[in-house]
Amino acid sequence: MKHLIKLFLISLCLLTNFQVNAQGNLDDLSEKLCVIGFENVKVLAIDHQVLVSLENNVYSWDVEAISIALDCIAANVTENNNLTLYVLNHAIPQVQLQVSARNWEAFRKGELPKSKMKTVLHIESKIDSNYQLLEEQLFWNPNTNKVDLVIYPQMYLQNTGFHQIYETQINLNPVVEVDLWKGMQFTGQVIVPLVNDYGKEGDEVRPGFVTLNQNLRFGESYFGKLSVGNFNTNRYGAHASVFRPVLKNRVEVEANIGLTGASHFYQGRWMNEDINEFNWFVKSRYFHHEYGLELALSYGKYIYGDKGIRADVIRHFGRVSISFFAIYTGGESNGGFNFTIPLPTKKRKRKRSFRVMPANYFDWEYDAGTEFVKGQLYETKPNANRTEDIYNPIYLKSQLLTL
Repeated sequence: MKHLIKLFLISLCLLTNFQVNAQGNLDDLSEKLCVIGFENVKVLAIDHQVLVSLENNVYSWDVEAISIALDCIAANVTENNNLTLYVLNHAIPQVQLQVSARNWEAFRKGELPKSKMKTVLHIESKIDSNYQLLEEQLFWNPNTNKVDLVIYPQMYLQNTGFHQIYETQINLNPVVEVDLWKGMQFTGQVIVPLVNDYGKEGDEVRPGFVTLNQNLRFGESYFGKLSVGNFNTNRYGAHASVFRPVLKNRVEVEANIGLTGASHFYQGRWMNEDINEFNWFVKSRYFHHEYGLELALSYGKYIYGDKGIRADVIRHFGRVSISFFAIYTGGESNGGFNFTIPLPTKKRKRKRSFRVMPANYFDWEYDAGTEFVKGQLYETKPNANRTEDIYNPIYLKSQLLTL
C-alpha cells in the first residue's frame, strides 16, 4: 500500500510539473508573438491542439503577417501539434486557419509541395467552438487606447480644361487612429494641401474623415459595420453595412445603406446641409483561387440620386492590386482603372502607445470620363483599398500558397 501511495505522489508531482512547464511554454510563445509585434494575443493548448488568436497591426500585408505568425507558432510547439490560428481585426475574429506544425514547417522548407499543402491547410470564415475557450483569457499586448498617427498621401488628376493638360491636387493627410474598445475605432483626419488646381476649398487646411466605426460579427459568419461622422466626398452622416461569405467562401454578398448630407469646410467654417440623402447599394464579390482574381458587381443609388450598376475586375499580385471598372448610371456610361501599391516599409512595429508611420498603401483611381456627379460614392475610412483588410479564405489561401 505504501508503494502505491508513493507511486501516486510521484505521478502527481510529474503531472503537476508537466502542466507548469506546458503553461510556461505557452507563456513563452505568447511573449515571442508579442515581441514580433502582434497584438491581442491569446494562446491555449488542448490535447494535441494549440489555439492562438492575434491581431496584425505591424505588417502592412496580412498574408505576410499570418505566415510569420505560423512560423513562430510551429517553431515553438512539437511537430505533432495541430495549430488553429484565429486572425482578429479590431479584436473581432475574422477567419481561422488550421494546419499541423509538421506540415507548415515542411511547406516553408520546400519539402511539402503546393498541391499537397492546398489539401492540408484549412481556412474558414466560420469560427469553431474552441474560440470560446480563448475568450475567457486576457489579451497579451492589447491594442486598445494605443494611438497611431498615420500619414496618408492623396493625389487627384483631372483633364477638363484647355489652360493646362492636367489639373492636380496633392495633399498630405495625417490621421489619428485609436481602437477604443472591441470593434470600435476612432479616426480623425486633417487634410493639408500641397498643390491645388481644384478651386479655393482645396487651398484650405480642413478636416477629412472624422468618424466612429463599430465593427461587428454576429451569427455564424455575418460581418457588419456601423459608421457615423464626417466621410470623404463632402458627406457626413451615418452608414451601415453587412456582408457574409457564401458558396464555400467563393462569393461574398454585401448590403449597404447610408443617410448623409453635404459637408464643406471653407474659410475656417464648417458648412453643412440637412442629413436627408438616402443611399444604398448591394454588392457581390467572387474570388478565384488559382489566379488571384476577384470579380465584383454592384447596383445601387449613389449620393446624388442616380441609380446604376458597376463591374470591377481585380487582379491581386501579392501586395499589389490592379483593377478595371465599368459603370452605367443615370443614363451615362463610364470606366477606368484603379491600382493599390504598398508604401515602405513592410513592418511598422509599435514600441510605445504612440506611433507615427506612413500609410500601408497608396490607392488611386482614374476614370476615363469627366463625370463628377453621377456614380459617386463615399467611404467611411481612409484605408479603403483593394489590398488591405481582405479576410476572404479563398484569397488568403491562394496568397499563402504563393509565398
